[in-house]
Amino acid sequence: MINWSTYESMRDFRIKFALLMITMVFYVGDYLYTYFTYNYKRWMFLFTLLFVVVLFWTLQRIHLTVVKTETRLAADIPSIVVAYFVFIILYLIWDIFEKRTTTDPREVKFYGRLIIWECASAALLMICIFFDKLSIPFISDESIASVSGLGIIAVCFIFVVYYKYKFWMKNEFKRLNT
Repeated sequence: MINWSTYESMRDFRIKFALLMITMVFYVGDYLYTYFTYNYKRWMFLFTLLFVVVLFWTLQRIHLTVVKTETRLAADIPSIVVAYFVFIILYLIWDIFEKRTTTDPREVKFYGRLIIWECASAALLMICIFFDKLSIPFISDESIASVSGLGIIAVCFIFVVYYKYKFWMKNEFKRLNT
């Protein structure tokens, strides 16, 4: 006989664990991306503060402090997807500004590709929100579309950070050799 209450608890645990790992990868990437910004403006500091607020809000929506996992205390995936959407839109604004202010043609190309990725990520998150609202069995189920979409975005963000690091290193090398 299958104990369904254990199944639900383990399922909720796996979803929360996956969301926690995705969020940590994403926000470590966020920290590094911000660190590798060599022309840091005052308004970017405000964005960084917003990122920290959204991080804590996201962790709160995962409901990590709950000892007993119940359906009503399951991770609030739609709210978490919205938090990532807000994050991506803020980065889109940041990178549009950076693209306009840089003079390095390679960096302009980088920001152009980055803006395309951010738009694609925002579209993917909107699709996740749409699937959740439709309540289609399997697709809108707790985690299939949304957690997978968030995972894809987090992994891609690590590659974005790596390319941002390359530009940062180039500028650090110039600064140290001047």
